[in-house]
Amino acid sequence: MTEFNYQLNPVQVDPSGHYDFQNVFDFPDFIEMRPVLREAVRQVAKEGVKEPTLPVQVERMATALEEQLERCTRKYERQAGYYPNQKKEKNELSRLFTHVLQAVSARDEIDQDIEDLVYAVNQTRLSIIGLPLLEGEGPLYSPDQDQELLPGTFYYLVALELVRPYLKDPKGGDGPGKRH
Repeated sequence: MTEFNYQLNPVQVDPSGHYDFQNVFDFPDFIEMRPVLREAVRQVAKEGVKEPTLPVQVERMATALEEQLERCTRKYERQAGYYPNQKKEKNELSRLFTHVLQAVSARDEIDQDIEDLVYAVNQTRLSIIGLPLLEGEGPLYSPDQDQELLPGTFYYLVALELVRPYLKDPKGGDGPGKRH
């Protein structure tokens, strides 16, 4: 019996110290993958319910789960590591990706698109598992927290232009996210 290598293309830190994080949400054909990923997340949410609930509640849970997957994955990609206080959250995220991977893989018909999604989800899962430990303390995920505005992004620049007329000093360094 042959052994299957589950560690396809494990993520490594290169000699310059750069961690090559592979994010399923950034894959080129993610738009085509998204409906299947949503269906898998919905299935994971449905399996997580112990008592019968309304379909609307399952849909809300699936939406919250998908948002958590994306936001946490992007957070760890930006950090290029995890802090000691984030270990439980990181492990929960990798476990969640494992459940999604199992839901996608359990389909009756596996075509090239499904194989691509399985590869992308697995690479993201491996990237999360292989994150290096950082020193200090990092932010934990909160569903009530507003989406972060990252400097240099399109939304940051739009927010900056929309806020500028309301600033006391429009030429000053006050931008979105800065508080007095």
